[in-house]
Amino acid sequence: MADGNKNVLTFGDKSYSPDDLTEEQKYFASQIQELQEQRQLRHRALDQTTASIEFFTGRLIASLQQEDKQEDSPVAN
Repeated sequence: MADGNKNVLTFGDKSYSPDDLTEEQKYFASQIQELQEQRQLRHRALDQTTASIEFFTGRLIASLQQEDKQEDSPVAN
């Protein structure tokens, strides 16, 4: 949506200065920017959740395997 200059909007091969936008267009641009930020935050949260699930799954599997080894080992008399 925006190029290197935060004040210029670019769509396709055409650039628009905020000074040339109507209030409604500025509002739409503001909404798009905020939604992009929300998407970025949610993507990071999803990455954190996925990593946490993988961590706890690994810990559970290791614990269950350790338990299975203890049950399978011969008991010393």
